Amino acid sequence: MTFQGLSVSDATGLEGTAVLHVCGELDLATARRLTDEVEERLTQHPSELVLDLREVGLMDSSGAGALLGVRRRCERREARLVLVVVEGPVRRLLRRLGLDALFSLVVAAS
Repeated sequence: MTFQGLSVSDATGLEGTAVLHVCGELDLATARRLTDEVEERLTQHPSELVLDLREVGLMDSSGAGALLGVRRRCERREARLVLVVVEGPVRRLLRRLGLDALFSLVVAAS
């Protein structure tokens, strides 16, 4: 689904794994839409949710807050959350805010 500045789409995952490919800007204008998409996927009760953030070109503190909200939602539903990132804006912001230790990160080659 495409939103202003943000595109979220399902990707193929293993059984029990929901994968969302996120592309664009994760900021104040789009953060709520991401959490809505995640909430919809979590109604399917996956054991794992993978957010592929490799194509997120901009993320601000609102985006980081949205990721923290996604983390809490996953914990409540007992689903493991994995973030796929590259060395770029998302990884740098998570590191700068001290949040990278809170997430299971997979750092992909760019």
